Amino acid sequence: MRSSIVSIALALSLCAASAVAVSAKVKSRTLTVGSDFLVGSTLVKKGTYKLAYDDQTGELTVSDKQKNVVARATVRAERRAQGKRGWDVTLAPRGGQLALVSLAFPEDKQTLFVGDATASGSGATQGNGSGSANQK
Repeated sequence: MRSSIVSIALALSLCAASAVAVSAKVKSRTLTVGSDFLVGSTLVKKGTYKLAYDDQTGELTVSDKQKNVVARATVRAERRAQGKRGWDVTLAPRGGQLALVSLAFPEDKQTLFVGDATASGSGATQGNGSGSANQK
């Protein structure tokens, strides 16, 4: 009887420990963008969206007010020196449209780069919580 109780307790503790290890940290914030932009190959119209980053899957999702996912992209996270108070968003021209190249959540110490995009070259637009990209 005692050994079965110990076995059950051990099994439950192993399940609890693995559930904690598997759970992902999802960061999400609301952002208002004043221009249409591409996320991967999906065109996102100007407006207010919830951006969520899942560090377990390395995926960024863009959802509208009705919580419908309008775009998804794989992102690569890189550490930056310090977090800034506002958003750090980089949009660059691509095929006649603006494309999301990178973003950093307010007060976060990592920058998320969308796909294999880079912000090199002229015409890149950066926002820091004012102008075309506003923090909510």
